[in-house]
Amino acid sequence: MKKYKDIIFLLAFCIISYMQVKVSFDSDLINIYDGVVFNANISYYMNWFFIFACYSLYMHEEFYTYIREYGVLLVTREKSRDKLLLRLLLRLAGRIMKLECIRIITFICFDFILKGNVSMKNAFDFIKMLVLTVLVFTIILFAQMMIEVYYSANTAVIISMAYFLVSMSVSDIIAKSEVIPSKINVIFLPNLLMKVRIDTIIKNPGMHFVLIGFLVLILMVMMVIIKQKFRKKDII
Repeated sequence: MKKYKDIIFLLAFCIISYMQVKVSFDSDLINIYDGVVFNANISYYMNWFFIFACYSLYMHEEFYTYIREYGVLLVTREKSRDKLLLRLLLRLAGRIMKLECIRIITFICFDFILKGNVSMKNAFDFIKMLVLTVLVFTIILFAQMMIEVYYSANTAVIISMAYFLVSMSVSDIIAKSEVIPSKINVIFLPNLLMKVRIDTIIKNPGMHFVLIGFLVLILMVMMVIIKQKFRKKDII
């Protein structure tokens, strides 16, 4: 089953990469993280929602199964639940990094096929966007993972996708508003997956490091909160 799942999502990433290369102005690898400008045509939103949906669906029931099977084994052997939770987080980050590598490789392949070459004008910008992307997906999908523990995998996926759509909609409204400062859009995590939106919200390139620190802080706070609930959860 796992093998077929990997094949399906590989095909999905091929479709995503093909679409991204087609709309790119040049062959720079940073285009993979360009994203969608505020209040863009709905067809561009569909592409990015498809990307997010792939990540969300790939994690569907993965960690619920892990907790119910491997987690039970660890707890019955008197292993720390905190260590189990940390294992889950590291496993999640590893899966996200794996998917991101697949997306980058498929993008490079289609970039070379369709445009004849691949370039990277600013490797530092690319690395910053890669780190931001992994952190954002880790935070959102970690929340999805914990919802799976307490409710159902389907509910968790629906909630995470709804969060993505609501964030995009509210961000567009704020971007058009003359009263609300556009910088507040930084609190909507899906915006941090898109370089064109980050460049609109933040003018100082050094603020990218503040964003990364902010995301790490969110992840740490989530761990502290979830630990308290997770210790009381009956998983046996």
